[in-house]
Amino acid sequence: MNNKTSTMSFLSDSSIILEEAGTSYEKEHWHRVVRKCQEACELAVKALFRYLALEYPKSHLLGRVIKKELKNKKILTKSDLNKIAYISDELAFNREVAFYGSPEGIPPCELFDKEDAEELFEKTKWVLKVISKIILNSEKN
Repeated sequence: MNNKTSTMSFLSDSSIILEEAGTSYEKEHWHRVVRKCQEACELAVKALFRYLALEYPKSHLLGRVIKKELKNKKILTKSDLNKIAYISDELAFNREVAFYGSPEGIPPCELFDKEDAEELFEKTKWVLKVISKIILNSEKN
């Protein structure tokens, strides 16, 4: 699979998974929204790495790598770069408890509410919009 095919596959998957987050939101499964947003964001970031022919870690925590690898690429403003890195890590940190609950035994469904889900959903939509614009605009040229 070449970089273009892989890039577009990751980008497509991230959009589909964001739709799944929307379905979870409609069903008021707030913790599932968080999980799906994290997955969608991670795939979008990895699509950008593929697009730029960069290796990415086989990890959920991508913030540090985003800042290191993309800071000199001139495709994002410093503000957007930092925002994507922050959102990516924020979602990754929430992912574990959204799957397994808290160390104190609180189940995932009790750890997140509508406001949490809405905030993370909006942040994820923004990440996908920014990354899609970069990748898809290059496809037109």
